[in-house]
Amino acid sequence: MDAFRSAGNRLSIVVLDACRDNPFVDSATGKGLAQLDAPPGTLLAYATSPGSVAEDGDVRDGNGLYTYHLVREMKQPGAKVEDVFKRVRLQVRKQSDGRQVPWESTSLEDDFYFDPAVEVVTLADASRASQASLALARQKADWKRIQQSVDPQDFVSFLRKYPQGVFSGVAELFLGELQTLTARAKPGTVIVLPDARNRYATGDTLEYEQVDGYTKLVTHTTLRVTFADDDQVEFDDGRILAQDGGVRRDASGNEYTPARMDRLPDLTVGKKWRSEFTSGRASGPKTKAYCDYKVAALEEVIVPVGTFKAFKIEREGRLNGEGYRLLSGAEWVDSETLLTVRVEVLNRYYGRIAEFYSARLTSFRRAPRRGDAF
Repeated sequence: MDAFRSAGNRLSIVVLDACRDNPFVDSATGKGLAQLDAPPGTLLAYATSPGSVAEDGDVRDGNGLYTYHLVREMKQPGAKVEDVFKRVRLQVRKQSDGRQVPWESTSLEDDFYFDPAVEVVTLADASRASQASLALARQKADWKRIQQSVDPQDFVSFLRKYPQGVFSGVAELFLGELQTLTARAKPGTVIVLPDARNRYATGDTLEYEQVDGYTKLVTHTTLRVTFADDDQVEFDDGRILAQDGGVRRDASGNEYTPARMDRLPDLTVGKKWRSEFTSGRASGPKTKAYCDYKVAALEEVIVPVGTFKAFKIEREGRLNGEGYRLLSGAEWVDSETLLTVRVEVLNRYYGRIAEFYSARLTSFRRAPRRGDAF
């Protein structure tokens, strides 16, 4: 990245086709590649998402799965760089049955085409207004043809053709729902979780029943969402979450930079990842820490509020150089709503148990969302 900065480029593209896995299991450096935000004017592309590995592909193609589709899409005339990587992600996710999902961090400020020839010819032959009208009419006709389909491939083909079209958002939603049904019919495959932006809304109320591991005393905790947008959720007890599952501040006032990633947007049994961060109160010292996660099971969980098909996510973490084990235990996350329905915590300090409890969701009142029908 320093080399690109010194070059003074207006636009830079960095592609890392790496497995994101660390073969040295006991190394203190952690697993995979560190998360990095792209500086201005840069697109940073990973072959797979954090905590996942990239597949080698077919030796007959001469490239791995990711590079094979990237080379194909770069040759498509008239495609913007963002559209190229969206199409690559769609094809890789489809061909790997959701095991590999490419990842990008971008802060591009200009449009870029690998082959703009068709775009130039088209605009030379017709006015922008008439061309846009014709394109929209074609897109509407294609959408009308597939909108009642139950075949995921129809929506994959549509998104490949219109990655940023008028109907692309709803097409991705339909595709996710169909893939979820397919995944449930094939145990062990990935389940595409719902859009995380809709996980919480202002006014949501959750109540948990907590059992102290020492005294067996039962307490009830009520959490209310005081603010929520597409990115962040704030609760009345002070905790702040990212809608995608990251913890930015906990109820004790500890802040996490970057966010502690308790879950990822794509989950499947056996998936592992590591979240590395600094933690501490805003006015106090910060400590480096990490937490390792593993999706141990997709199982039926019964709690007072109902029965859920939930992922069991086991976690183990530690302060660097200390004997205090952080975040030890497990969390059950409903695959439909992304809500935490059950928690088990066992923390140790210098070998002694410092905290031991379990919690279950007893009630959840859902506030209206944008787009709800009334």
